[in-house]
Amino acid sequence: MKIPTLDKYGLSYEKVLEIIQPHKEDIVFISGSIAEGFSNEGSDVDIYIITKEGYEGNANTHAKEFSYGVEYTFLGYECLISAFVINGDMLYNIIYNIEEKIKSNQLVELNNKLIELYHRLYRGISLQNNQEFVHIKNKLDFEGFMMGLSKNRLVYSENRHDDAIGALNSNDLLTAFISSKVSLEKSVDGLLCAHGETNPSDKWLFKRLLSIYRIDCDWVKEFIDLYTGENKLVTLEEKTKEMLRLANLIRMKGYQLIK
Repeated sequence: MKIPTLDKYGLSYEKVLEIIQPHKEDIVFISGSIAEGFSNEGSDVDIYIITKEGYEGNANTHAKEFSYGVEYTFLGYECLISAFVINGDMLYNIIYNIEEKIKSNQLVELNNKLIELYHRLYRGISLQNNQEFVHIKNKLDFEGFMMGLSKNRLVYSENRHDDAIGALNSNDLLTAFISSKVSLEKSVDGLLCAHGETNPSDKWLFKRLLSIYRIDCDWVKEFIDLYTGENKLVTLEEKTKEMLRLANLIRMKGYQLIK
């Protein structure tokens, strides 16, 4: 897999490794929007360090602790460099727990940070100790992961669809509109997960969509118009009903993929 360039940030991967200073035994990989080709001028350089020896930042870093690792932000460069440091044994436990949730259809219990971690492991590009990184990636059940997430998103979309119908029947148009918009968004999210686009960040929804489907596809254009408000439907009720119709069509596409 080709490593994307960091030239526009005035960086190279050798320079990034020099900045973050991992141990030689640490596994280091890049992931996030830059690795996936979604980045823009406001994007961070997202680095992961899998370590056995521990890690400490320096005076130019800001640390944020999580239950399973520490995220260091390196300041003073043209873009933010974020290094998420996780203990190797902790990572293996997380992978095992996620695999168990895949088998028991309990992925709904995962928070977005853990979903992001699993996604980024699979999409990550090695910068140091590639063989060890590939060994970890080979442990992932990514197909089960993406199918499980897809089903969760599609079921959630159906639930919001039912909420919208109930609100419409009660003439509660604002609630119906909000529920229908969420139903539409999650129907697309569920379809994308079935294609392997499991990034949980809402901000990349359109880029994820257009990485798979052409913008001139009828339902894609209709989704963008409805979701962004460009559609010229006259009333809130009409727009709500159109979003529910389209969400149902997209869910059908998603369910066909995960059968």
